[in-house]
Amino acid sequence: MLVSEKRTGIVLDGALDDWEGIRFQRVTPANGVLDASTIPVYREYDLSFRFAVCHNDDALYVAVEVIDDVINSDSCPDGAISCPAWDDDAVEVFIDGNHNHAEDARANDRADLKFGGEFALVANGAANSDYSGYPKSFGREDTWQGSVKQVQLPGGIPAVRYEFRISWNMMGLNARPDRIGFNISVQDDDDGGRRDHALYFVGNPSRPFVDERYFADLILKD
Repeated sequence: MLVSEKRTGIVLDGALDDWEGIRFQRVTPANGVLDASTIPVYREYDLSFRFAVCHNDDALYVAVEVIDDVINSDSCPDGAISCPAWDDDAVEVFIDGNHNHAEDARANDRADLKFGGEFALVANGAANSDYSGYPKSFGREDTWQGSVKQVQLPGGIPAVRYEFRISWNMMGLNARPDRIGFNISVQDDDDGGRRDHALYFVGNPSRPFVDERYFADLILKD
């Protein structure tokens, strides 16, 4: 279970100073879930991340700091809002807005996607929301926004910081909910072409991006 506290003043700039006091969760190959269809990860500096969530009356905010020794974004052009983000270095946020724990959130009728789905940011700033109820909707205040910034951590460790702002409108809701299903993943492309690794916070290893039964419960508190 995760808890999101109400917070104002979050700016999508990659600095993370405005996230001070909000708890970050650390996800490594040892405590996270690897997509069974990808190559195993053995070292934290090859792929690991930390993330935090907070919210206000208008939107959910997610901050992610990824440690990755090689950054690739060859599959998604700069500025794209519809591209195969999962084949590049990227972060994906998964939302079960109606909290119905669907076994297959991407069923052919796409009925469940109107309550959320997948929102992805690529290391070069490209985005994708085609597997949500709101394709090609990135960049507007009433939909969802984000920022990406490459940084160096102490010791010269390379990292990429991603920030998301996802409006409650993206969940087919008229008002902020009290509880949603939530998951997050980092995709890793070390050599160009298709992805090599996919590391999730939680999930069903064989179907981590569609099986909402294994998503975390995110409690939204005032």
